[in-house]
Amino acid sequence: MSNFVQLFESIKQRKVEGKCFEEKGTYVNMAVQLVYSFTTNMHTAVLVTNDTDFEHAIRLAKEKKRVVIVSSKLGSLPDLKLRKVSNKSNRVLTKDILIGSQFPEYVGKFRKPKKW
Repeated sequence: MSNFVQLFESIKQRKVEGKCFEEKGTYVNMAVQLVYSFTTNMHTAVLVTNDTDFEHAIRLAKEKKRVVIVSSKLGSLPDLKLRKVSNKSNRVLTKDILIGSQFPEYVGKFRKPKKW
């Protein structure tokens, strides 16, 4: 028996157990929503990301409306590919902006989590 066949047989017999919690479809849903939202009265979309997978959706949405990209990395401009396809009004997310954007401690009868 060849080494490859022996390796394949040993791998095939292994059993792995565990739990994997994984988001599915989030980015696709966001990209579809970005493009779809421009069939409504929305004027500007603000997308907080550094993921270049959104490049095509941004390009399509930009044909109709304004798309602003905010980098998801504190203190950094968005990825160059995203800056090139957006409407050039990109923003840098700072710690002060992030802190100033938090919900108040109470919203109605709901309280924000203490770890926020």
